[in-house]
Amino acid sequence: MKVAHHYLLSAVSSCAFLRKLLTACIVCLCAVSSARAQTSNVPLPLLPNTPISLQSLDGVLRAKASPDECFISIGANQPFQFADPTNPDQPCPEGQIPKVNQGYIWGATHVANEIWFGTVPNPICLLGGGGDSEPYQNEAWVCEFGEGPYSPFPLPAVIGDYRPPRMYVYNTETRTIQDITPRGNGQFGLDRLVVTTAGIRGAGVTGSGRYVIFAGLDFTSAVNLFAFDRQTKEFVAKTRLTQFTNMRSFLTVGNALYASSRLSGARGGAVIRFRFVPPRGRVVSPNGPECAACFQIETLVELDGDGAYLALHENRLFVSTWQIPNNAGIWMSPPIPPEGLRAADGPLWKKVWDTTQYDPDPIVASATSGGALQSFQGYLYWGTLHYPSAAYDAWERTYGPPETSEERSAARRGTQRAIAIFRGRNFDTTPEIELLYGEENLPVYDPATGQWVLQPNRMPEGARTPKYGPSGFGNPYNVYTWAMAQWNQKLYVGTFDMSYLTATFSSNPPSPDLWGADLMVFHDANSPAVPESTTGFGNYLNYGVRNLILVDNTSLYIGSANPMNLATSKTDALPEGGWELVQLTPKPQP
Repeated sequence: MKVAHHYLLSAVSSCAFLRKLLTACIVCLCAVSSARAQTSNVPLPLLPNTPISLQSLDGVLRAKASPDECFISIGANQPFQFADPTNPDQPCPEGQIPKVNQGYIWGATHVANEIWFGTVPNPICLLGGGGDSEPYQNEAWVCEFGEGPYSPFPLPAVIGDYRPPRMYVYNTETRTIQDITPRGNGQFGLDRLVVTTAGIRGAGVTGSGRYVIFAGLDFTSAVNLFAFDRQTKEFVAKTRLTQFTNMRSFLTVGNALYASSRLSGARGGAVIRFRFVPPRGRVVSPNGPECAACFQIETLVELDGDGAYLALHENRLFVSTWQIPNNAGIWMSPPIPPEGLRAADGPLWKKVWDTTQYDPDPIVASATSGGALQSFQGYLYWGTLHYPSAAYDAWERTYGPPETSEERSAARRGTQRAIAIFRGRNFDTTPEIELLYGEENLPVYDPATGQWVLQPNRMPEGARTPKYGPSGFGNPYNVYTWAMAQWNQKLYVGTFDMSYLTATFSSNPPSPDLWGADLMVFHDANSPAVPESTTGFGNYLNYGVRNLILVDNTSLYIGSANPMNLATSKTDALPEGGWELVQLTPKPQP
């Protein structure tokens, strides 16, 4: 069964042979004559301003990815078949399908009345396939791999569905959007560093509030940084960092901008501190404003796993980690001094929780990642993140391939987990950790008997029963705790719900009632979470709440994950694909 293995890109970038191959192909991509590429004219996102029905809030779909390409069939498409931005009702010739390549609002930040965000293209193909994957098409999306219009030259099959990511600014007052993707003499008429970037995964604002930083994943095991002047929207600096391979979460505390990262060489992660020094005058270069010295980075602490999410709780930074190379968990900084954290404080950081304190199966625990986290009413809340098939793959690497289909099915069931939600306090003295949503007993593999048996979770005796309910908020297809935000004295939790993906490939599909990302809300620290939306905000192709963007007390924005690139018809039964930006506001009081 094909499923979206969102960890694949990291695996690809760590393989020396593929890294060299991708490097060569990306050089080709940049070097191809740009004369034809200048015809690229990607339409601006749509601005539907369509009301959405929710439980306790008012919702409006404010912006949405627009079709940007025309699709004929696998193997029949030609390069640069761009959709017509002047004719949104019929952007492609008759017989061709409008295709929307931009799938996620991946990295986002907010400053004043603006939301700055970047995208990732065709993530279900880029992050979910493989070099030997067969192209396939269904009613909602297509992955062309080696039969796409840019493969085998200049792109190898593993990234044959690549298109450059985009960068946008949405004005929450004027409700307008601006495409600020850096132009240049690279392919597609874009800056050359942009066309080596798989997607924009992180975004932050410097302490002064003047400059916005985007962090993107380079295909060749690096992080690409792009800096913009917030006032003028000018692209002012860029650089490529080879000491990192990922940079996901940014957080401004006081005048300091912090970020979580993954170190190169699978050495774990780090929390870093950014200082941006704008270039003096305009940096003139045919390849854009190169300025490595503009991005001053101080490594505060090295972690035993990839740095994932950051949160401020009781004047300390907390960071969740992913399971490379060690078990995922939660790290805590020392108290933040007035001048901010520095590298000298590194020895005072400590790991306060890891996945082996919950899951009794060591292989599954080792394949579990840390998800979003947030301070709320005296507690730190956090959740887990389970890449589809990651635990099964780890099990198979450990014990070998199953000999029968029954054994394979049992192993898949035994390694499958939905998200668990925890909260804790008093981490600096005697930690008190509660399981809010999870399982009292979990399947554990016994290699001596070859059987899966239920065993109690590894929480302390008396704390093993989940306080509020089963894993996934009762939905077994909620596999990522993808976003958390405190807004108007409530805690909002957004998920990745893989029920629609599973239904697409499964002979025993989940009920359509489950399809679509879930947004859950804790109204206080004494009550269980209740659903705000379990249908992807009226569009079940929104399978993930990728970002929760807090603007002010009147507005919380959702940045969705929706990679269904062929779902563009307004006349069929499907909703529409491509990322969405949804505004949530309190309902008027009667």
